[in-house]
Amino acid sequence: MKQDRNKSWKARRNVSPHGRGYTLLELLLTVALLGTAGSILVPRLVNLEQMEAQAAVRQMIGDITYAQADAVAQQEFRRVYFYENGSGYCVVRVTDSDFESSFDADSADYLDDISSSPGSWGRYIRDFSADSRFSGVQIDGADFDNTQRYMTFDSLGGTVMSGQQPGTGGEIQVSSDSASYVVEVAPFTGKLTVREVMP
Repeated sequence: MKQDRNKSWKARRNVSPHGRGYTLLELLLTVALLGTAGSILVPRLVNLEQMEAQAAVRQMIGDITYAQADAVAQQEFRRVYFYENGSGYCVVRVTDSDFESSFDADSADYLDDISSSPGSWGRYIRDFSADSRFSGVQIDGADFDNTQRYMTFDSLGGTVMSGQQPGTGGEIQVSSDSASYVVEVAPFTGKLTVREVMP
């Protein structure tokens, strides 16, 4: 009687109403093969230059937002100046006395770059041409308040222009060989909006 019960249990165990199931080993091999194929194919499908341009735009937005927040926190002017050669930008302190002065890289009062390791803080300069993460990325244009290559934040976090009047906004064009983005800066508030444009 006990043998009959064991036989019937073994027979029922191997029969499924939907057919034979997969073993754990078969499932693990399938997942491993799919993972290997994905790790080989995905980097080839994604455009590296586009990713570098996106990373540069994210970095720039973070730096501009930091300058705005620091202006509010320190109750001082902060200026983000975009280099004419398109290689990058810097973040500097500006006072009432030098507010109308033109940018001079040698005498500028740079903010400390807090993104570097503690103890080695340096000038807050982003040079895309010297950073391998942004290979091939350049700033094609930066135009604020109709004629300036810089944007200035006041102690309330708003943009200001010459004469410390509310800013009129502007835009920054960032591109690589296969991607192009425009960062729009809203008048007065400095709100940032990014849109992709055809290169």
